[in-house]
Amino acid sequence: MPNNHIIIRADGSKNIGMGHLSRSILLSRFLQKKYNYDVILITKFNEKSSLFLENKKIHFLNIENTISINNELLFLKNYILKFKTKLLILDVLENDVNYEFTDYLRSTGVKLLSITDDSYKRIINSDVIINANPCQKNGYYYSEVGKYYLGPSYFIMDESYSNSLPIKLKNKNKIIISLGGSDHNNLIFTLLDSINEIDDEFFVKIISSKSTGYQKKISSIINNFNFKIELKFDVDGIYNEWKGFDFAITAGGNTLFERIAFKLPGLTICQLERQNEIANKFQEVDLNYNLGLGVELDKEIIKQKIIFFSENLHLYSKNINQSNLIDGNGLSRVSNIIYNLIKN
Repeated sequence: MPNNHIIIRADGSKNIGMGHLSRSILLSRFLQKKYNYDVILITKFNEKSSLFLENKKIHFLNIENTISINNELLFLKNYILKFKTKLLILDVLENDVNYEFTDYLRSTGVKLLSITDDSYKRIINSDVIINANPCQKNGYYYSEVGKYYLGPSYFIMDESYSNSLPIKLKNKNKIIISLGGSDHNNLIFTLLDSINEIDDEFFVKIISSKSTGYQKKISSIINNFNFKIELKFDVDGIYNEWKGFDFAITAGGNTLFERIAFKLPGLTICQLERQNEIANKFQEVDLNYNLGLGVELDKEIIKQKIIFFSENLHLYSKNINQSNLIDGNGLSRVSNIIYNLIKN
């Protein structure tokens, strides 16, 4: 077997979203294309993540959703030794801070790189740690052994975003909506009801996925609203979907970073507290207008905040066009880090 084998260990589901898998797909493709690395994604099986991974053109292997930590470690160890794996990339929620988990993996001789997005200090027993959360501070990790790369410049997104140019505002009635690959809390329905009560002739495009579990339901009700709706499911990247729209409404995960990189003004309705922290941080630097946690918002609040944002859209558009906080080169930066880690 060639000695350029990489494992990415990541999961996705209705509850945790598909952001980890989205990053893994982009990274896998890029590493294969640029460095000819042999990359495989290992993920716990569930119906929603399997739908999300359909036709994504990457190598992946399912393990049991209920596998114990000990059995997972044994499986990974055997896989690492069999294929002489050079690098294991962890993009998981909890086990990256489990010292016994990471120490066992490192005992195989494999290099370990962890990707996380926690807002607060998060010590991880890896050779390299990537955290693109804008709330992170370098001072957290001065005394740590692992090498930490922090901030939005390391956010993994389609390399096309590195070519984004300022957008000239034309109207304020074309909205693109993306509430994440799973829309954890089914927020789309309250959001559409809110937009429906605004006295404006909106055109709305919704980017969604079969992994939300509500494809049939939303398809059956789109004619019930007083504005035109276009539905798109499981697009292979959202970069080209932003084009031609005046503003976006997203969750506070991957699409928030991508929307800012594209220089499109927008609002956030967050699925999780961590997303809310990120969305508020971007609001502090005038790159976002955060409505808050979606489960805490009612239809009237959402309606009034969309009206306020729409009336002040020219200011948000100006601010984001002048910013280079996210330059779209995160995928290339992280891949270079991986290349240097493997060759040493």
